[in-house]
Amino acid sequence: MKKNLIIFICILVIVFAGLFFFFKSKLDTISKPAEVPEVIQSTESILNNIVGVKDCHLYKDTASVAVSKDIKKCDCLPVESRKQCKDYMVDEMFYNQAYYQLDASLCANISYETGRIACVKLVNETISSSKQNGPDDLLLTYIASGNYDGAIKILEGILQKEQTTSKYYNMLAQSYAVKALYEYKEAEYIPKAIDQIEKAKKIEPNNPEVYVTEGYVYEIMPDINKAIESYSKAITIDANNIFAYANRGHAKEMLGDIVGARADFDKAATLDKDKKSIFVYSNLCRINLYSNSYEASIKNCSIVIESNFANSVEKSEAHQILGSIYSSLKKYDEAWTQFIIAETYAPNNVNLILSISDMLLSKGDPIKAEEYSRKAIVLDSKRAIPYEKLAAALMSQSKNEEAITNALKALSLVEDDVSILLTYKKDVNFRIYSILVQVYKQIGDTLNQSKYEVLRDSLNK
Repeated sequence: MKKNLIIFICILVIVFAGLFFFFKSKLDTISKPAEVPEVIQSTESILNNIVGVKDCHLYKDTASVAVSKDIKKCDCLPVESRKQCKDYMVDEMFYNQAYYQLDASLCANISYETGRIACVKLVNETISSSKQNGPDDLLLTYIASGNYDGAIKILEGILQKEQTTSKYYNMLAQSYAVKALYEYKEAEYIPKAIDQIEKAKKIEPNNPEVYVTEGYVYEIMPDINKAIESYSKAITIDANNIFAYANRGHAKEMLGDIVGARADFDKAATLDKDKKSIFVYSNLCRINLYSNSYEASIKNCSIVIESNFANSVEKSEAHQILGSIYSSLKKYDEAWTQFIIAETYAPNNVNLILSISDMLLSKGDPIKAEEYSRKAIVLDSKRAIPYEKLAAALMSQSKNEEAITNALKALSLVEDDVSILLTYKKDVNFRIYSILVQVYKQIGDTLNQSKYEVLRDSLNK
């Protein structure tokens, strides 16, 4: 029982830490291949050795690829056969993800009706079976799949009874925090989360996991300094707490302390002997990329992708980062494959949609890039980056007035956009000013061109 509880709590912290990073991550750097640092010449060979398709001669048609259950093998086929192969494999992957996440909504992405019907039936039957085993089975599945509404409903029911441990209070606090973050309802749900933390503290005041959760809630609030204090408190209680180091690393990164962040992530990785704490490698995948450590980035992304402990959010992001690296190398088929895989894990991931938009712009397809940018805006109209990307796509089509409108909209959102870390807001503004400079230059408006050149250049001082 004790062992199961420890595993349960560990998985819980991994999942919610991963969800937090996913939604709070800096869209501006992840979503734009052009902003991935200039790749060194050996990056392609590193990708081929670690990520690339092996034994291509074994795969002659879609059927042989289907047996391998690896969509990357579609790139072994002749160019004219790759789309059909990938379409087939995507259906299979959505079916499997719907079952894994117990989320029937994913079934809607399957391209044929009989597949969608079978998928929904399987999910519903599995949920019914899980309910018969008691609340913890279904609760763990909902948490692992990011179904926080389902988790909240079960937890609120459990907590109507007297509790002797902090476990369920801790879990409900995390569920409320994720809901607050995802739905922009911090004012409604963060106080509820803090209330659950206080109840957990009264029961187990020296439980380090309670302080890890408290730090997570403060990050979403956001009060990053208090978050760091909570994570440090957890480390004081348990100097070997992997998640306290990893989450403190993330909080330090949000304050722009990249050196401190990387030190905490490296410490967490050292403590994680069995490579089960996937949030650590998900962050190292990203932070090494932006520190120009490409081989380390690719290796850590691969750890996430190959792990049985990674949740769907973490796997989606790892594939997305690899896709962006491929795109920066102009290896567009390989990039598209990585993005497709990422999409099957998280089809409405705004970061991913923007990465695809950037790839399309890089390929010289601004019309499709515009389509993806608009999709990102529909999914999240409160973020600046989707409007920036749309402005860039429109500018490439000489739709100048519309480009100006969307660039100005992006500018108006940057300051209050919590998805852009404070240390990167200047970079985002610089890019938007640069778009406006180019658009006004195209239409011959030298007055406004000069205005935004001055604003852009002032950011470099």
